[in-house]
Amino acid sequence: MPTSTYAPESDLLTRVKEAVSLTELIDSLDIRRRGKSIQCPNGQAHKHGDRTSSASILKKGKSWHCYGCDAGGTVVDLMKIVRGYTIYQAALALADYAGI
Repeated sequence: MPTSTYAPESDLLTRVKEAVSLTELIDSLDIRRRGKSIQCPNGQAHKHGDRTSSASILKKGKSWHCYGCDAGGTVVDLMKIVRGYTIYQAALALADYAGI
């Protein structure tokens, strides 16, 4: 008989990624944004900080990528970098933000 591999953390991550708009989160975190170009939230990884918008929101608007330091990901990854959270802490904070 197969064992259950249900992981509530992965369900929470999926729900949070669907519920939280990346652009809304970027704006609420006061990350400089112009259209799909954004300032890298991982600015400390850049030699002189990120003075220009070296990151962008990717086509479907569900993920981002920095071309300067190669950071990127979803809303969870953004929250991890900006707040210094673990994946689980970021998911819980975003769930609270989204009212889940």
